[in-house]
Amino acid sequence: MSSSGVTLATAPLLPWAYIGLLGTACALVLGFGILRQARGLPWRAVALAIIVAVCVFFYVAVRLLFLLPAVVVAEERIGLGRSWECGGGNFWRMVVTAIATLFPAAIVFSILSHAIRSMMLAPLLLQQNHPTPQQVWDLFTHQGAPYFAVLLILQLIYTVVMSGLGAGMAASAYRSVTGTAAAEAHPAEAESGGMRP
Repeated sequence: MSSSGVTLATAPLLPWAYIGLLGTACALVLGFGILRQARGLPWRAVALAIIVAVCVFFYVAVRLLFLLPAVVVAEERIGLGRSWECGGGNFWRMVVTAIATLFPAAIVFSILSHAIRSMMLAPLLLQQNHPTPQQVWDLFTHQGAPYFAVLLILQLIYTVVMSGLGAGMAASAYRSVTGTAAAEAHPAEAESGGMRP
């Protein structure tokens, strides 16, 4: 039985979900605006306009937001333009890096979270008849307290792990894009213009 709402697996996806929802909303407004202006426009054109608007919005969001934390820390200013500049030509690398970095941890924490929830809900699920509202209330207020404590601790660990992974991902990408990783690895070469003595 799956519960609705935010789970450990969906928590790191929330910013992207918000971006997607906002992009979709903008695209729908754009689409309905086009429909209102040109009523004879075929639905395929409106659907295409919506898809293009969502893709453009996602592209802009990734280019602006992926490297922004690293730019803010490294350059000590909020530089949307600098973040955009650093992300140039790296869109697909940023998307694949985010997926490869965040999804494995999200899957592990999701499995743990669902296992704990299953243990908590097992008494209700194993009953032959439907549980009464009082039984559900008792489960969530009294019997489930230890499970909620474990879920809270797991959520805190998850938040720290995902924040660390996200910050490390952005920092590593920033160092790679700006060349600071190579300069730190070989400081003598960086000072002499790339020439070895």
